[in-house]
Amino acid sequence: MVMRNSSFAFVASLIVSGLWFASGTASAANDRPVAMVELISDAPEATVFDFDYLYKGDKVDLRPEGQMTIAYFDNCIVETFQGGVVRMRDDDAKTSRGGTSTTTMRACQTAALAIDSEATEAGVAVKRVDDSLLPEEAINELTIAAERPSFVWPRERTRGEPVTVSVYYLDAEPKTLLWQTEVNGVQVAYPEGGPALERGMPYEVVVSFSRGDDMKTVFSIDPDLELPASPLTSVIPLGL
Repeated sequence: MVMRNSSFAFVASLIVSGLWFASGTASAANDRPVAMVELISDAPEATVFDFDYLYKGDKVDLRPEGQMTIAYFDNCIVETFQGGVVRMRDDDAKTSRGGTSTTTMRACQTAALAIDSEATEAGVAVKRVDDSLLPEEAINELTIAAERPSFVWPRERTRGEPVTVSVYYLDAEPKTLLWQTEVNGVQVAYPEGGPALERGMPYEVVVSFSRGDDMKTVFSIDPDLELPASPLTSVIPLGL
């Protein structure tokens, strides 16, 4: 069991803003994604699925009556499309061929990663101050309300092969492996039978692919965060 470090303090801030933050501008699969597909249905011509990432330049064919809901990583906007063809741009999407869309704002935990660590205009940012062993790169970690989050990664990186997902406790020397599994696909949930994750403590999820570099993200949990229940706010996305 991982013990809480009593000298470890954290402050979580959640502020919803209408500001838009720019995401990556290149269309290669290894660049920063613009959004995540939360739900897609009745779209036989589409080549994306639930939990897939969308990048600048991607096109999704929803004709004739498909529906897709996506959550933007960097501006806390959720957009639902009906029919037509959707083309992803830098930080939004354009519909054509008779498609329509509606947008809403929703508090999210990913927008904070798109801005400087000194700014907290949107999203959730966690800062820790003490003599903890937390690495410096964790300054922009994701904090999530779910006690047992899911982890999501880019489909392109899997090459259709299994990946290994590992979760480590970071406030230890060396860091401690808590849980590991091999899975096909682009997402997996932290299991009910895994060691309980403690509020405010630092963890790292590592996704290892058969080819190419690992993907890593530092995260923590805080069940008191007022994040709405939704696919994006219950997952830790890697590759942002």
